[in-house]
Amino acid sequence: MFQCKDLLSLPTMAKVRVISGKKGMSNGIRWVYKAESMDFSRWIHGSELLIISTPVIQKPDFDLLTLIQEAIRYHMSGALLLIGEEYVKAISKKVLRISNEENFPLMVIPGEIPLVDIFEEVGHAIAYHENMENDLEDLLAGIIFGSMINVSSLELKSQMIGYDVTPPQQIFVIHFFQKVGLPSLDVVEKQEIQSRMTLIFQEHGFQLLTSYYSNNFVGMVQALDNTKEERQMVFEEIREYLIREKPEWGFQIGIGKSYDQLSSLQKSFQDASNCIALAQKLGKENEIFWYDRLGFYRLLMSFENTEVLREYCQDIIGTLITYDQENGTQLVETTKAYFENDCNLQLTSEKMFTHRNTIKYRIQRIEQLTGRSFRNSFENLELHNAIIIYEFL
Repeated sequence: MFQCKDLLSLPTMAKVRVISGKKGMSNGIRWVYKAESMDFSRWIHGSELLIISTPVIQKPDFDLLTLIQEAIRYHMSGALLLIGEEYVKAISKKVLRISNEENFPLMVIPGEIPLVDIFEEVGHAIAYHENMENDLEDLLAGIIFGSMINVSSLELKSQMIGYDVTPPQQIFVIHFFQKVGLPSLDVVEKQEIQSRMTLIFQEHGFQLLTSYYSNNFVGMVQALDNTKEERQMVFEEIREYLIREKPEWGFQIGIGKSYDQLSSLQKSFQDASNCIALAQKLGKENEIFWYDRLGFYRLLMSFENTEVLREYCQDIIGTLITYDQENGTQLVETTKAYFENDCNLQLTSEKMFTHRNTIKYRIQRIEQLTGRSFRNSFENLELHNAIIIYEFL
């Protein structure tokens, strides 16, 4: 059965934080229910994940403690709150205590995540987990959503379907997102994409294990060190195919780290899902993100308390942000472009379609406002980090 802990592996759930009731993360989820009011007992059968969104929270009679107590009473799996960071801080200690005592997971996710995306992905994941049609899906589901990977069982199943599971292995996720007015990918389209990807891998000498749920494709491939460049070519070819043949769809490709232990493959899936979450956060489309190449972003993604990052940003480039807001200038954008072009004035001016002397003036103004010099390596690093963090946030 799909469990609360499996939510953390889904691409749309990459920003989820478990704030209490962690011992109940093995609670099974039969379905999802979004609370419309404080009275929902007639709609509940047990083992549902309770979704609490802002419209309900803003109602005059809303009481989180009462809502959680009712959910526990009716044997629901846990609760997911779509809220902002300020509301999280206001959650009472009594709510957290009851959640911990009753092993009832209380999870939070930023309110800007579209509710329809959560419903669709969780619904498909539950159905995918419980209604696997073949051994291939059974094998991938066991890796992605299994409570604990049984290496012997994994090896046996892989032998049955003819897939070489010899380590190291690597998992990737391709997430498609709808453009305005388009329906979801239908089964025929999904099968077409799946077949084409399999063929591309085969042409380069790789076996591919792949399946899909909702608008996500999940794949596993052997990742030997001496095939790294070849795998890069494969993913570039898949990217070009999707851009060329599926222009009506946007997508992101997230590639997890390779692992030498089969028991660690779930981490590779989580890596890939984190890549997708970062791509969405940065507004990137039709790009490939390798987890082991995320660099500084990997450190940023480990911060649960983003307030520390915001304070750092404010300290370093807060004056630039305020100046831009008050004067309609582009100092933050210029700083970003300057770093992206190796602090080269000419390249930055060409990138921004702005005269070189204008860029030179802006750079001088940036140094004046921040009190930092691009010629000082430490101060240069501070500025660059602050720009990366600002974009991340």
